[in-house]
Amino acid sequence: MEYLGLKAANEAGNYEIDNTKKVEKGNFVTTQRKNEMNAFFEDIQFLTRFYGCEIFDNPKETIKPANYHEFHLDMNNIGVHATLHYYPDTDEYYLKAGSRILSKDLSSMPKEVGMMRDEFRNNKKAYQNDGELLILLQDVNVTTKKHSPSGAASFCTATAMQGTTAWIDNNNPNIRKNFPKKKNNMDILEIKKTIQALVEKYKSNRDFYRTSNFNETQVRNEFLDPLFEALGWDIRNISGKKTNEREVLLEESLKSQCRHSFKRNRIIRFDSLGNVSSF
Repeated sequence: MEYLGLKAANEAGNYEIDNTKKVEKGNFVTTQRKNEMNAFFEDIQFLTRFYGCEIFDNPKETIKPANYHEFHLDMNNIGVHATLHYYPDTDEYYLKAGSRILSKDLSSMPKEVGMMRDEFRNNKKAYQNDGELLILLQDVNVTTKKHSPSGAASFCTATAMQGTTAWIDNNNPNIRKNFPKKKNNMDILEIKKTIQALVEKYKSNRDFYRTSNFNETQVRNEFLDPLFEALGWDIRNISGKKTNEREVLLEESLKSQCRHSFKRNRIIRFDSLGNVSSF
């Protein structure tokens, strides 16, 4: 029975089987006994499928629509380089083989995306380790329940991201410009969840965050940047704009105050220190 299970699991190839013990085929078993075990093993396979486990089943071939639009996410500072195919007819997102994504989850990772990454990492044949990065060896469906490009971006960077501005095509326009969508209740809900996660993170260690050991730069990295990215601002200049065309400029004063200047149409509208200009 053990031989049948290992043989079927290895042939399916859905998981990397760590088997240090060599299991021989039971040639000494009578034909009647073999037939009984084969019938019993078929029952086992049925039960595993019933409970959603695909360890004994060959991977199903995914038939993708012919119409897709290609986008890229390049973050040289952390080594992330990913290619995304967006299928507008089905509103699905697929990361292409060869994409390089972060291996370790960060604190602001959305829960649903974190579960997707856990499931992906359980399939050792789907990727190759490269230090702090994972290299995809096959295409991966990263479509979330909300069908949001933010889920695909978060899957790559291991933290909450605004995917509508992060994904850029070969002509530089992002997903938002190529496929504009009106903000709906689900988009707003996703933003609220990201902000709520930041609030809970602060509450969980509030005493430390209020000490001098938690400096201005850490405040920016841990809280301000994820907050404004969730609201749709291109904090890290993922779009690759020139300095004078960037949406957000970071200024650090001699007093170690980190100031974000937010611009629309090259005019500073407000900054993170509370100064506001009229629109």
